[in-house]
Amino acid sequence: MEVLVIKLRIYIRGMKRKCLSYTRLSNFLKENCAEIDTDKVIRKLMDEGIIYLNNGYYYCYGKDVRKGILRKTQAGNYFIEESFCSTESNKLTVFETHLNGAIPFDEVEYNVNHAGDIVVTKILKRGIPNVVCQVRENEDGSLFIEPKRIRGKLNINLDPSVVKMIGKGNYALIKVDKDMINGSFDGEFVKRISLNGAVSDEIALIAYANGFEVEFPEEVMEEARKIPQTVLPEEIEMYKDNDFRDEMIFSIDPVGAQDLDDAVSIKKLPNGNWEIGVHITNVSHYVKPGSHLFQHAAKNTTSLYVANTVIPMYPEILSNGIFSLNEGVDRLTKSIIYEVNQDGEIVNFRVCDSIINSKKKMNYDDVNRIILTGEVPVGYEPFAEAIKEMWIVAQKMIEAAKKQGRVTIDSNELYNEYDEDGNIIESEKRQALPAQLIIEYFMVGANCKNAEYIDQKVVPFMYRVHEGPSVQKVKKAENIIKSMNIGIDNIKELCTPKRIREFLISIQESDKFPLISRLIGSSFAKAGYSTTNNGHWGLAASKYGHTTSPDRRFSDTRNQNQLDLFNDIQAGKVTLSPADYEKLKDEVQKESVHASMMEVKATVIEEEWERTKIVNYMKQFIGYSFIATIDDINSRYIAVTTEDGISGITTYDKVLGDNYQFHVGHFTAVGRKTKQKYKIGNYVKVTVVEVNELSGTIMFSIDQNLTKSIKDMRKGDVLKKERL
Repeated sequence: MEVLVIKLRIYIRGMKRKCLSYTRLSNFLKENCAEIDTDKVIRKLMDEGIIYLNNGYYYCYGKDVRKGILRKTQAGNYFIEESFCSTESNKLTVFETHLNGAIPFDEVEYNVNHAGDIVVTKILKRGIPNVVCQVRENEDGSLFIEPKRIRGKLNINLDPSVVKMIGKGNYALIKVDKDMINGSFDGEFVKRISLNGAVSDEIALIAYANGFEVEFPEEVMEEARKIPQTVLPEEIEMYKDNDFRDEMIFSIDPVGAQDLDDAVSIKKLPNGNWEIGVHITNVSHYVKPGSHLFQHAAKNTTSLYVANTVIPMYPEILSNGIFSLNEGVDRLTKSIIYEVNQDGEIVNFRVCDSIINSKKKMNYDDVNRIILTGEVPVGYEPFAEAIKEMWIVAQKMIEAAKKQGRVTIDSNELYNEYDEDGNIIESEKRQALPAQLIIEYFMVGANCKNAEYIDQKVVPFMYRVHEGPSVQKVKKAENIIKSMNIGIDNIKELCTPKRIREFLISIQESDKFPLISRLIGSSFAKAGYSTTNNGHWGLAASKYGHTTSPDRRFSDTRNQNQLDLFNDIQAGKVTLSPADYEKLKDEVQKESVHASMMEVKATVIEEEWERTKIVNYMKQFIGYSFIATIDDINSRYIAVTTEDGISGITTYDKVLGDNYQFHVGHFTAVGRKTKQKYKIGNYVKVTVVEVNELSGTIMFSIDQNLTKSIKDMRKGDVLKKERL
């Protein structure tokens, strides 16, 4: 056994991710151990404290100090991610009892205890420096502060006079030290938070809790008020070479949108191709690096859209004013004009500063009516043919993207309709329709060409980068898919965008397609920002950068400024020495890392709000049954998703009549007595038994395995919600 342990340690340490799947560990033991029963050997190695299991992978115990970033899933479970935005990053589950004062986004050191659990041993850096706290009252009348919108135990010491100053029931931002003293952390008062009980205030609390600045400082507002709300005569003269005000240009946005940062146009060319114009509000004309507006945008990095509330990146007098391409008014823009051939390929392009006057503010619903039904809403008559032509071009671009290898994961997102109080009225799945696809593909084309335009190493650029999937993670997905009797060819082939797309297309009629799509999608790295161009794997693009939403994303504002600098250098107006280049690149790279993290936090805010409301919405369905698919099985719970897109879990004590054993390599849970088997991909009948707003958990019981397909069940009444 001793020799085997040494060999195993050497083998695991030689692996890139320092861990082994069940299959690889079994194969290693078969080659290096005389014992036939590999499962017995694995159990023995775990019992003796040689290896431990976490998230389906086996690790060796070690004394090496390990670092990572603490994160939290939508369902409320914690994990430590060793590296951000990387497919090779391990995600290690950590229990709430082992956080030791760490909160999501903290950089931490961690170790493994004798039970194989991950334990946070030290907080290296607070990911969110200021914690939202509320002043509460003890039974004896004394006041204390209670952290809000975080999970886990966090005891904060704050001067009693400061607590009294904040006042009972009020909220404040408290800067929390990273070093624990006698089980507590020293806190420092930052500022009081004023709330009026509105929905937007609840969202503001979540935003503050995730490190966003909700209010604009006075110096930012002062700069904003100084910016003219109309295009000046001298600016019209400045952009007279690209004056597009007489052209048919219009915007297409969601119903109710106020910050209109892009508009589009189309022309049929004599050669049969099309000229597509993508016109983006020229924020960089008004917002320069070093300004208070720029610095605030660099801190928040994005506008937040939660329920019916918007927390804008720029003050509304700008985002809904001079920055917005409103109908019938002159606006300064950056135009990306490119030619699309009959095969949907972009064959020529140019980038220029311009001036436009949008002829129509359109919304997705009206545009989709024109394309899908032929019905033309009032006021759309002059634009109907242009809209239909855009859809023709978009379809050709979609087909070209497929041939190029662009990956499209199941996009049936859950759409929630909210009332005035921020509660969900209805929750349903929605597909991307023609209007949304037109804008999506036109903008992707513009972003690709902007990156190509500037990619001459003259100035640093904030690229949007996306790594390919981890082979190990895809292998796990492949094994799960094979367990559903759906075969996949060689795993190396599956790691190319084209091969993944071909595979997804081949099974898109399968009932299992949504689940398989999610499984494959989970193997992808999250896209992020970097000054190093590593390409965008998912889009199959060698050069890509965000430039089309400068009103809402800091990356786009920064890249517009870089485009200005690039043009000035090309025109001989300014020079950039090698030292200045490296200094600027370092600055942009720091902004890139921060923007990547803030993007994740923005997603967390949206998910936290939506999950809270979904859980509240599901209260009315306690005792109701649904048809669901098993998404995941681990040692603690079975995860399911209903056909309506509602996700939840069932713990083994909620599964009727037996104790269950989790089998790692087979992705199953089997009853010890009844031998009842639950497997990833199985259809099951579930009943809502409990909802927990605090944890964001929907608890189901599993009533029975179902053998029929979803298609077959749709023919009857099985899919109807029924009261038990």
